[in-house]
Amino acid sequence: MAGLALAVLIVLLLPILIFRRLTRRPPAFGTQLPPYATTPPLDPHSEAGIRHGWQLAAQNNLISAAPTPQAVGGVKLLVNADGDYLDGWDITALRLSQYDQYGRVARSLTLADGGTVRTLNRLAHNRKLMAQPNLDKRANQIERQIAPMARKLSAHLLKRITPRSAVLPVALDVRLRGEHGEVKIVFQLFQYDGAGWREVKRWEPEMHVTTGTIYESYTYTLHGQTQNESMKDYQRRLPLDVARVLTDFVTPPTPVDSPNG
Repeated sequence: MAGLALAVLIVLLLPILIFRRLTRRPPAFGTQLPPYATTPPLDPHSEAGIRHGWQLAAQNNLISAAPTPQAVGGVKLLVNADGDYLDGWDITALRLSQYDQYGRVARSLTLADGGTVRTLNRLAHNRKLMAQPNLDKRANQIERQIAPMARKLSAHLLKRITPRSAVLPVALDVRLRGEHGEVKIVFQLFQYDGAGWREVKRWEPEMHVTTGTIYESYTYTLHGQTQNESMKDYQRRLPLDVARVLTDFVTPPTPVDSPNG
């Protein structure tokens, strides 16, 4: 009788679980303001003014400036209290969308499902993998795990892209959450000296936290369809670009020279 009752219970619960799985919505991305001051200072040439400008320009953990002599680039690092990259930060949402001069194109908005977000979060906190001393081997291992997620996310976006809109760039946004006191935000300013990027300044922003939770985000830009690229080539390239960017996102930065300013 107990076995029969259990079987009946499973039969009754199975349709409910399937229905919930099919109707489950992806994590909402929402809107938010950065947890540090955004009001421009009176003097843009002051130390505070310079920092404010770079805080707005530094969108992620990568230097976007071209490596030309005396070029300058800024990055934003999300770390824990000990300075470990992404430790203490939870990935809560991920999205792809095209954008134009007016902002995000609403019809192209593509949100990652909860399973993808959780898998990426576990990968970002895989300390054993991130401590792999062979950088090439580590990158290959990370990219192999990220590739299926990138293909899935790109496929959903490509369904919303038309041949006419394919030239628009694509934004990849990652939303993160941490607890005040356990995590911090670090900005770095680099200058290219001909041999490589050298860190010249590092600082932590003045935080304005009203609750115990800090919300932040990274934004990466991917090329749309180029002039000499067919639509099929673009469709093949986009998942590779998404995988490369997500690999760079979860990979801890390599050490650089100590700041001197």
